[in-house]
Amino acid sequence: MNYILDEKLLHQKYFEDISKIPHGSYNEKELSDYLVEFAKNLSLKVKQDKMGNVIVYKEASKGYENHPIIILQSHIDMVCEKNACSNHNFLTDPIALYIEDGYVKAKETTLGADDAYGVAYMMAILEDNKLLHPPLECVFTVCEEMGLLGVQELKKEDLQGKKLINLDNGNDLYTYVSCAGGVRFAFSKEMAMESCSNPVYKLEVNGLYGGHSGGAIHQERGNSNKIASRVLYHLNKKFGINLIDINGGLKDNAIPRECVVIFSSQGNKDEIIELVKLQEEIIRRELEFSDSGLSISISEERATKMCTKKISDEIVTMFYLLPNGFEHRNLHLETTSASQNFGVIETENNIVKGAYTFRGALDSYLDEEQEIIINFCDIFGFQWECVSRHPTWEYEANSSMRETLKKVYRDFYKREMIERATHGSLECGVFKKIIPDIDIVTIGPECYDAHTTTERMNLKSFDDTYLVLVKFLENL
Repeated sequence: MNYILDEKLLHQKYFEDISKIPHGSYNEKELSDYLVEFAKNLSLKVKQDKMGNVIVYKEASKGYENHPIIILQSHIDMVCEKNACSNHNFLTDPIALYIEDGYVKAKETTLGADDAYGVAYMMAILEDNKLLHPPLECVFTVCEEMGLLGVQELKKEDLQGKKLINLDNGNDLYTYVSCAGGVRFAFSKEMAMESCSNPVYKLEVNGLYGGHSGGAIHQERGNSNKIASRVLYHLNKKFGINLIDINGGLKDNAIPRECVVIFSSQGNKDEIIELVKLQEEIIRRELEFSDSGLSISISEERATKMCTKKISDEIVTMFYLLPNGFEHRNLHLETTSASQNFGVIETENNIVKGAYTFRGALDSYLDEEQEIIINFCDIFGFQWECVSRHPTWEYEANSSMRETLKKVYRDFYKREMIERATHGSLECGVFKKIIPDIDIVTIGPECYDAHTTTERMNLKSFDDTYLVLVKFLENL
């Protein structure tokens, strides 16, 4: 087998091996089974639950038998995003890795470093019997990117450790000390169709940067679904439109980059085009520093059916009014504390569906946002469902694990590790709920643009962070 990365370095070898196995959310079985077989080949005790979560147990190194058990944890699923021009099939195709300017990247798709680097670290530690470490419980979870679904199925009796190292950190400059809770919400509405004799148009929004709906939401990046809804609202207000089809975004936890709408209108063609161009000019100026590549285009299309005016009005107005983006900031921790992301719109069998994620550092933020969206759905006649909800991980001032990590970090890098809260969702909050007195730290290499096709991982940082992790285990 040919390797792009260095197969002599176990963490690099396993990162590449993982990348060859399709492992998008809900499609982790092959990787889950691979981990089970990997553990059995090493004669390690292993458990796999019905969801596909895997726990591998490794005994302590000689002299560490009486040290406290350490839980290492990573999720095995990845966000599957690709460029519109890509023919990549995430159900069957391996990720096409390449190295450029010291970074590991993927061709036209997400890289999946989130969280393949953590999985690779754990596999390397499990295989290497020369390392010094306490007893280990290595937890590989599924469906993290779909609302932390896998970790919520873990059983307390399967875990004896009360010290957790979460390997879903994404930057070697800092360690996370808290994270937001989150809710995944879905809504839908049936489109009553009738004959269409009006001119038909295709509206396309693309060229946006996108990004992680937690980690990048404070950067005010454009949301293609909201931009398309805004243009539709103004078209409808001036000319009247009937929706035919609308599709945008791929994942509710990624800021959507593209949206395509088919609609009909009796308005003057030249005036419709002029309004779209005006809206493009206005929005491009608003997004000048975050999404300079924004493009909003309109072209003629053909269709024989269109949605009734009443239901079209309800859909367009609902999507236009839905809250989206950065909402609140924690002034003490200097991080986003509440946000929303209108991540997906799709039309299937004349039913318009939406997927929406909101995050909050406090449960009250989540409660209020849920009430707001439920009211919108009720007012505009949408069916709704709260798909999942996961807890926050609140900051704790005293952590012996964190103090040890900071010392190891200082010795290695000759600089101080930064403590940071994240608006992203980590599985730490669920572990805290399962094991209330658990002590938690997070570690990870330098990565950028998770959940986008420009995702990349610093290869040197990938190596250095592994050395820090190994030294950290020696000191526990």
